[in-house]
Amino acid sequence: GGGSGGGGGAFVAQVPSNAFELGKLKRNKKKGIAFLIAEFPGPGQAGWEGKGVKEFGLAATAGARKSIAVQGGRVKLKIKPGKKGKRARKVRRALERKGKAKVKVLVTYVPTGGLANTQARKVKLIKK
Repeated sequence: GGGSGGGGGAFVAQVPSNAFELGKLKRNKKKGIAFLIAEFPGPGQAGWEGKGVKEFGLAATAGARKSIAVQGGRVKLKIKPGKKGKRARKVRRALERKGKAKVKVLVTYVPTGGLANTQARKVKLIKK
């Protein structure tokens, strides 16, 4: 059992929009980090993950404990090399030796009371 079967289906609950945009990338070449500008439609939670980057995953995505609360509007997501793991070492080494490293970042946004939406972006970290 469980749950009541809906009848006519004329009533549709208003689900908040989960459409968000990933905008410009701003780099800090001294530190080898980047800020990805994201535009969120309203309040909710955001997180990002990627091989070799410091993750702020959502419980719904990577079972991670960290995420950030967003109020909507523009938010700077700080993309930097992770501390643990083979891939993170590779990213840090590439930054030290070549001065650049490419990473793929998945950004997830969950509006309060809404459904999750994920977008991918390739990010190039540069360190000089």
